Amino acid sequence: TIDASSMTHFHIYIYLENPLKSGDFLTLKLQDIGSDNAFGGFDPAGEMRLTSTSNPALANGGWISVDVPFSRFPGLSSRANLAQIVFVSDATVKSIYVDNIYFHN
Repeated sequence: TIDASSMTHFHIYIYLENPLKSGDFLTLKLQDIGSDNAFGGFDPAGEMRLTSTSNPALANGGWISVDVPFSRFPGLSSRANLAQIVFVSDATVKSIYVDNIYFHN
């Protein structure tokens, strides 16, 4: 796990290979597993959705930089035991690359 409780922002670079279609999205979910360091029970999590019209906007054919405050992840009430970054998409976003994942102030 990572203790990002003193950090204010989440950063990641994302590259999509597939052409985007209308309605495509990529949801980023940050999962904290709580002080017991185990999944289950009340584990705070927050998510934000990227689309072709969101800020930052989802695009294909080049790296996009996502640098957002943790406030964009409603429900993530704790960042002391971050354990997962989950990527959820519709069926047409099939291949993604990620790089430069970090937390900062």
